Amino acid sequence: MATSSCRDDETDDSDHMVDITNFFEGAVASLSYSEPFLCNEESFSLQDSMAALELMDPKMDCCEIPTSKTEEGIGPKQGEGIEVLGPFPTTVPPRNLPRGLYDELLTLPWDDLTLRQARIICLEAATRLESMLSGSSVAESTYTCLYAHDCVLKDMSERLAAPSSDIAQATKSAQKSVYSSTLLLVKLSESVRTVVQHADIYEEEDFTVNAYGFDFSPDINDGALRTVVESAMRELEEYLVGKESNQDVADADIIRLLLGFQLDLSEACSLMTKLSTENACSLMTKLSTKNVKDFVGRVKNIVTSGSEKIKKAKGLVLGIEKGTRPSSLKDELDVVSQSFDSFINRRLLGNAPVRKVKFQNHIGSLESLATVMEEIDWAACDLLLHGSTLGRIRRMLAHISASSVNILSRSIIVLNLYFDDLLLGQHSLSQMISQHMQQISGAPSSLVETDYGRSFLNRLGKPVYDTLKVLALNRNRQRAYADALMFREWAGLKMEAAAVDYYYKQEKDSDLQSTPFATNYVLHTTVWLMEHHLGTGVELGLFPGHHDLSVAFWYWDFLLSTQLNISTVMRKAKVERKVHDAKIIREHEEKKVAEFQPRGKKKGKKTSANSRNIPVALSTFMAPTKQDLEDNTEFMLLGLRRTLCRGIVRLIAALNQAEVLNKPSW
Repeated sequence: MATSSCRDDETDDSDHMVDITNFFEGAVASLSYSEPFLCNEESFSLQDSMAALELMDPKMDCCEIPTSKTEEGIGPKQGEGIEVLGPFPTTVPPRNLPRGLYDELLTLPWDDLTLRQARIICLEAATRLESMLSGSSVAESTYTCLYAHDCVLKDMSERLAAPSSDIAQATKSAQKSVYSSTLLLVKLSESVRTVVQHADIYEEEDFTVNAYGFDFSPDINDGALRTVVESAMRELEEYLVGKESNQDVADADIIRLLLGFQLDLSEACSLMTKLSTENACSLMTKLSTKNVKDFVGRVKNIVTSGSEKIKKAKGLVLGIEKGTRPSSLKDELDVVSQSFDSFINRRLLGNAPVRKVKFQNHIGSLESLATVMEEIDWAACDLLLHGSTLGRIRRMLAHISASSVNILSRSIIVLNLYFDDLLLGQHSLSQMISQHMQQISGAPSSLVETDYGRSFLNRLGKPVYDTLKVLALNRNRQRAYADALMFREWAGLKMEAAAVDYYYKQEKDSDLQSTPFATNYVLHTTVWLMEHHLGTGVELGLFPGHHDLSVAFWYWDFLLSTQLNISTVMRKAKVERKVHDAKIIREHEEKKVAEFQPRGKKKGKKTSANSRNIPVALSTFMAPTKQDLEDNTEFMLLGLRRTLCRGIVRLIAALNQAEVLNKPSW
């Protein structure tokens, strides 16, 4: 049974209850230091003893909640209904899960709910969503909202469905808003968890997939969710008609913007997941390149709209918080304490120590959520829209990796990186590798069209895909992935590339074909991978001290120099091939002109139009393409980075020579 499901009502029958107090006190009185056990000593093991220690010791029992302010933690202070005894903190167990809006242990704000209270609850729900996206489990984020539990959601749904004419419009709007916001929080948590789990690139510091038995309201599907949210937004819009600018109007605007943002984020996650799953077949008969771009363009519009809404909501919240009085702040804290409890699911986490979850303030949470929305836009959508070449895709993914994009956007990227046997669902991987090899190394088309050339391209498929996928991993884990899989794979490819070059040279015996195109391509990618591996280590601080950094930057300079040398050789080979092809084109065009040239041409007669078109055709052929301009920019940046590494090495050497830095002691 799910953790958040309703518990059966228990009826106490006093006729069948037996008072065992006297019996228990008599048993306790019989204990002594020589016989300290109430149980059978033969069956009481060391494991049972250690488990009993955790239950009895407040420091060991992590399920207990501190109730006083001490050096170890901060809890409710004395005077809040909990008696504090002695200098040490007293602890209490977490309260039970709510069984409805009106529980015998707690009462959630509902009948007299105001728009101001609804705005606070919606903003707090946004902080829980941000915490979940930052890596907290749903038990420590989403379901710390007491409204989010299944029994409360069901109770709210039934009360909203019941006819009632004596409820004020403002109260009804607030109730629908809280219900919609909570339902969006739950379903968004499910959608994000599904995306991250299917992509399977998360690490412990990225995301927690354990649902702890929560089932995320399975009775509510996407259609029902949209209906509920749109109904709440219409209710708010009707309430705002004819209202002057006051506190309620500002609260209603913020709630409406937050609901719109959450709905846009939910729809974007759903659509981007469907793009790479079997459900896409029901969405479109066959996804062509144009269809994929149109589909992603639709998602991009949704994400842009959601980003604008959350930014506008942030501006309104800033305006309200600047004018908030201390008395109003106390009322807000009371609403939060009634509606949210960070410790309510503490039993589910066990006695093992867990990381402390710290929720951001409202402005910080909205900024973080806006950043997540923008990352889906420029990282995931733009990659699918503009990733038309392998070099461009790698550069875009390298920028995404360096920007430390949220796990949600990186998971969406991995899900859509390769599906329907196509890269980004649009391009043949072997064909893109062939074009990339011709683009950067100048490999002739006759090489990749041979049987062994095509086999080599197919062999390159998985390693090249891994070089793209590694850039979507956690920045801290990319080095381990490269060490475990990629270096060994690319080292083995060098022998196969050398064999391809050998067979091609034997088949095409000329000076142009003496360049080892396949070997240069594999070597270029291998050195790039080594340079990325070292640069990531420097960025993560794995080289402490000036001595280690000096060695690291010296080796980085060496790798960048090697990469520059290989790139220079490939660029030279590409120019030679272009000149060779241009010569062939000129000879072919001159031959065509000679065939159509009339005989008996007199001196001084104007040349034909076909003759004048030959230089134009050659200049068009030799003109740099967009890919050439991108490669030239990358080549220039490569030289700048090498110069920077050399400068750092010389700076450290100068500081050592001047005895400014301490010499390492071994």
